[in-house]
Amino acid sequence: MDYTQSNAFATHAGTGNRMHNASQATPTAVSDADLNGPVWELVSLVKQAGITPAGFDANTPVTYQQVAAAIAALQRQQTNTAYTTAGTAPAFTVTLPASAVALAALGTNLRLRLKFHAAGAGSDTLNIAGLGAKSLKQYDSTGAKVAGVIAAGQLVDVEYDGTDFVLLDPLPSAMGNFSNNRSRSISSAVTLSRNDSGTCFELGSAASVTLPLCSSVPVGTTFVFTTSPAVTTATINRQGGGDTIAINNGGAFTSYTMGPGSDIMFINDGTVWRGNFGSETLRTNSPLFLSSKTANGYQKIAGGLIFQWGSAGAAGSPNVTISFPIQFPNACLHVIPFYEGGSAASSGVVGFSTSQAVIQLSGGTPSYFAIGY
Repeated sequence: MDYTQSNAFATHAGTGNRMHNASQATPTAVSDADLNGPVWELVSLVKQAGITPAGFDANTPVTYQQVAAAIAALQRQQTNTAYTTAGTAPAFTVTLPASAVALAALGTNLRLRLKFHAAGAGSDTLNIAGLGAKSLKQYDSTGAKVAGVIAAGQLVDVEYDGTDFVLLDPLPSAMGNFSNNRSRSISSAVTLSRNDSGTCFELGSAASVTLPLCSSVPVGTTFVFTTSPAVTTATINRQGGGDTIAINNGGAFTSYTMGPGSDIMFINDGTVWRGNFGSETLRTNSPLFLSSKTANGYQKIAGGLIFQWGSAGAAGSPNVTISFPIQFPNACLHVIPFYEGGSAASSGVVGFSTSQAVIQLSGGTPSYFAIGY
């Protein structure tokens, strides 16, 4: 609406706004709308701040400082910018109260102060005043936008950047300090979420834990799992969606069964849950403890020693050449030949190298045990 509804007005050359002009033959009239409009605007502002308008009294300063007091109160209380969310994670909503100034559209640089009523679920969104759901993001240490970390009761400033609502004072994106570390036993099927990040879980028999989707939690999110010596069936599963589980950067498991009395830490790298710490990493895909549990097998141990065993596979006389399951990288130290089953035959070692041994025998098929490194 233009400022004056009188026909006798002048137009300001710089702005094009209407203004009063007393020099015309018929001076500009001040209409009811000209006076009521500004007064109502000011009264509305005062009421929105929770102040009861008072009549003017020259001897009472508060009666002519009401507009200034209302502006200060609205700023302090963030009446038109601070809200508590609703909805169910991951779809958060904000409904503006009837007393708030209407929001017609989302504009770049729109900034609000929010209190989240519930924790996020990963890949959360925010829909304000029914204007459409937008992703809730935060910046990581590289400056990339990642899924926001949201806790119940969290107070945070958010700003719309034209694409997403960005948390300006976010929580840490990865809880590597194990702030949730506590004694928590699991002996059934459980699916973890980002709210379990940084937790150490004690898995009981029949425990089946499903990790969150890598995309639903920040890169660097960690979980630790332990088992007691009596547990033999605790399983860690990926949730799907292309995620995999790798131990010592090897393998592409969809599930992994832990051994008794062991532990392991899983770290999210964005697409793979990597188990890189704990005794389980020594048991699986560790070059220090590789083994072949077969009739002709071997066992590596820390420090570099390798034990190998097997049999000749066929009888021979007088000498039989036996190839070891794997070659000793440096040297074979000892070879011990023997017969199984109570045979009266005798045997001895003629010689050996890093890859084989020559055994002298008086008959039958000998077995052996070799030590090297």
